Amino acid sequence: MRKINSFFLLVITLPLLIHGQIGWNWVSTPVDSIKRHIWDVHFFSPDTGWILGQIDVGIGTHELLAFTPDGGISWDTTIIQWGANKSFDFWDQHLSIALHPIRITSDSWQTWLKTYSDTIGFAAEGKFASASYVYAGGLNTILKSIDSGLTWSYIQPEGLEFGRIGAICPIDTNIVYAMSNENLLKTTNGGLTWVEITLPDDNLRYWDAKFLTENYGWITGSFSSVFKTTDGGNTWIDQSPDDDYDSFMHMDALDEMTAVIASNVGSIHWTNDGGNTWVEQVPKEIYPMLTDVQIVTREVAYAVGWYGTMLKTTTGGVTWIEENNDINITNKYELKQNYPNPFNPTTKIKFTIPTPPHPSPYQGEGAREGLVLLRVYDILGREVATLVNKHLTRGEYEVEFNAEGLSSGVYYY
Repeated sequence: MRKINSFFLLVITLPLLIHGQIGWNWVSTPVDSIKRHIWDVHFFSPDTGWILGQIDVGIGTHELLAFTPDGGISWDTTIIQWGANKSFDFWDQHLSIALHPIRITSDSWQTWLKTYSDTIGFAAEGKFASASYVYAGGLNTILKSIDSGLTWSYIQPEGLEFGRIGAICPIDTNIVYAMSNENLLKTTNGGLTWVEITLPDDNLRYWDAKFLTENYGWITGSFSSVFKTTDGGNTWIDQSPDDDYDSFMHMDALDEMTAVIASNVGSIHWTNDGGNTWVEQVPKEIYPMLTDVQIVTREVAYAVGWYGTMLKTTTGGVTWIEENNDINITNKYELKQNYPNPFNPTTKIKFTIPTPPHPSPYQGEGAREGLVLLRVYDILGREVATLVNKHLTRGEYEVEFNAEGLSSGVYYY
């Protein structure tokens, strides 16, 4: 019986990682850019910092902590077997904590202790308030340590179902904000008592918070929502960009003027005027979901996400594309319909990496090429082939897919 296969064009936005083109450059890391993710990032200076991600070892997937002393040019790695940590925090370059389960180190992850497993709320978000005081949160759970994470106690409000804590913001050892999707809580006495702060819109789900002082802070949420308070949450100022993204999942702020937000569809927005205006520096769907973003200085920032994504800007995200009033670059890439379609057993796929219409001194040498990934999936979303996984220069390309050995059916690329 003749075997017939069909292709449907599933995605047009290739993860083309064009160095230098959009002001945020791709950084190579030890994390597999095909199937593993980076969850968290923490930099102490423009060049010195850590990422927390995943790595395959044998038949298992383990946690990877990687340190760079030179802005991502080189990496020193630490592998923790059979863990599920997806966030970490540092007090200094030596003292650090990773969460769920809770692990601590005092020697930059050369050695570590697994100090606590929160079996009630699975605490997965935590921050240092000082070298000794650490606050963490999970599902209806808030924890506190006063000995750098060696021992922990529950300090959650009694009788209040406040959901999963996704952001912990210590101002000092006593004043702490804790936010879930539906609630914002505050303590001024180290967790002995908590007050619930009214959020600006009950119809939204909230994802991240960043408080710089007891009074000045930001929260982000669904439907492209960004709110700012200058009085500790008594009132809120709506500073949402005019965009249609589902959610701003992560944010960071350097000071009251400079902040950055990242969406669940890979976009990055930046403000230098306290949120009155936001500049879309990375359009949506060029990169996969971003899981964290950090501003280090007014010029340097990092973002990390799925499929080994790590981005860096050294210009505060300013790009030559913005200067030419042309930031909509996604429609210049083409992933064309395969031919023949249906096919048996081979078919060809063409794609194009365009040449910039206006050369610019901001592009640099690396702007002429990018990492191209072209993959094939079955109807259940299982990867069946990787056709391209390498750096390519601009131009038109054609690859052939041979489905010999695969069952008849519909495949996506």
